[in-house]
Amino acid sequence: MGEALYLLLGLSAGGTALAALTWGLTRLLRGVLPRRAAFYLWLLVLVRFCLPVYAPAVCRVPVPAPTVHLQPAQTGTPDGEALPAPGAPSQKAALPAAGTALLVWAGGACAMLFWHTGGYLRLRRSLLRAAREPDAAAREMLAQLAGERARVRLVVSGQAGSPMLLGLIRPVIVIPEGCAGQTLRYALLHELSHLRRGDLVVKWTALLANALHWFNPAAYLVRRAVSRACELACDEDVVRTLTGPERRGYAETLLLLASGCHARAGVLTTPMCQDKARLKERLVQIMHYRKNTMGVVLAAALALCLTACGALAGPAAPEKQDAPAPAALRAEAPASETPDVPDIPDAAAPDGQADAAEAAAALAWPLTAEAKVTASFGTRAHPVTGTAITHSGLDLAAETGEAVLAAADGIVSDAGYDAARGYYVALAHGNGLVTAYYHLSGAAVAAGDAVAAGDTLGYAGATGWATGPHLHFEVQQDGTPVDPMPLLGAE
Repeated sequence: MGEALYLLLGLSAGGTALAALTWGLTRLLRGVLPRRAAFYLWLLVLVRFCLPVYAPAVCRVPVPAPTVHLQPAQTGTPDGEALPAPGAPSQKAALPAAGTALLVWAGGACAMLFWHTGGYLRLRRSLLRAAREPDAAAREMLAQLAGERARVRLVVSGQAGSPMLLGLIRPVIVIPEGCAGQTLRYALLHELSHLRRGDLVVKWTALLANALHWFNPAAYLVRRAVSRACELACDEDVVRTLTGPERRGYAETLLLLASGCHARAGVLTTPMCQDKARLKERLVQIMHYRKNTMGVVLAAALALCLTACGALAGPAAPEKQDAPAPAALRAEAPASETPDVPDIPDAAAPDGQADAAEAAAALAWPLTAEAKVTASFGTRAHPVTGTAITHSGLDLAAETGEAVLAAADGIVSDAGYDAARGYYVALAHGNGLVTAYYHLSGAAVAAGDAVAAGDTLGYAGATGWATGPHLHFEVQQDGTPVDPMPLLGAE
């Protein structure tokens, strides 16, 4: 859960930074940058908000995982309450902070998606319920402009305040009553341009990005910027094929439709005229349109390259590295953060003279049955960023609540809860040998308890930085992690 939360926050921070860069570029190159190029710049911002796209590790600035200092040996939860066994009545819900944050985020994202999707469906129903088929002249004009094989439907609705396109799978152009002649022609040119450019997909993507980052004010500003850039780019696409008098007629059509626009069209349609505050900007662009020169093309290419580099160089999710055994971390913690804890003597070896290798050879499997190893000891690719990290133990597949067993006789040197490891237990077996068990759903032992091989230490779970229920089993010899597999008698 913690890894997912860091990934989300990394996407949000990277998207915000790229949005600021894009806004600065579009302001700096105002009047020079083509509207279509500005639209593509904002599309890159949407991609950065939605997808964890990163450059190779050599071009990326990693975000370090936070350093975690374990508290002194304790029993049960951080509040000092004893942990119940699975199935027993719980006195207090044990939900990590990362899990709570993800639940709040998911609730906000779903609420936003449901609100806007519900509004879109109500609008579509009201428009089509009052719709009628257009006359023959309108149908003939649509076929002329879109082609005979165009898969788009044209309807006339008294509920429409402006011509608009809606419907991802079955697109429909809705025009208001009284829209005919040149006004109809310009309206169809505008909406067909939206259809060819796939702007409805962009609108839905912008809503998705806003919902994923509903907690970030920049996401709302980006959605509005994308909508504005979408309309300006569409106008540019239409007027580049028109003559001077036709551009004037197109501008007059916008003014006419703006004066009669009386209803909101939502964020998931492409109304020809809805935002009256931006009408002046659109009219100025239409009347002063000029074809792109080589300098304009180069400026657009430079802006796109800079923004693309910004998208790839955004902060990656923090690289999760399994920390050393709790006892070792406690020894490294500053005195101001954790009080001194007396050392726990190592458990005696079976003969009192056996060395660490002989004691280690007796390690038993830490689960009730030999489980699948989902992540081995050593270097592996990070599951999110793809970079190489060091994995200091074994990840074993386990069901939530499955008993976790002591690998050998020993003394519980530490047991408690940590944000990264979740509920954990560490055993000292003598001769500097320590085994640790992470991501438990609960512990069944306390610090100082003597246990025998096969005794239940706790129960498998997915607490801490875990993406699913499993057991992280770690072995240290004199403070250095070693591969548990040879010590378990496995190849």
